[in-house]
Amino acid sequence: MRNAGLTRLSYAARMQNTFGARLRALRKQRKLTQVEAAEAIGVGRPYLSLMELDLRDGNFDIVKAAADFFGVTVDYLVYGGVSDKSGSDVPSDEAELLALWRRLSDDDKAIVLTLMESMLKRRS
Repeated sequence: MRNAGLTRLSYAARMQNTFGARLRALRKQRKLTQVEAAEAIGVGRPYLSLMELDLRDGNFDIVKAAADFFGVTVDYLVYGGVSDKSGSDVPSDEAELLALWRRLSDDDKAIVLTLMESMLKRRS
């Protein structure tokens, strides 16, 4: 019984780290319907649905359009990570933060930096 629970947990964890799961999470972060996101990246809603379920892969043009629209790299969308200029992998949670950062206005970035610095000072 215990092993079955671990198997389900492992499967659930793996399913959160797929192209489709990342695509769906990005769409939901923006509070978009499948129709709205599909139109933005140039596919039909049924095709987007199949991509989110990992039942269809998008060709490069579709994946690139989705990455551009959501403000992430193709690498993040497909593999869940990005590489920095040195070629080392950046964890997917940091890649997600970077994607969100890139969508902020300059004023909002200044606020976030001030907040982060304040949090770090409190820990010291």
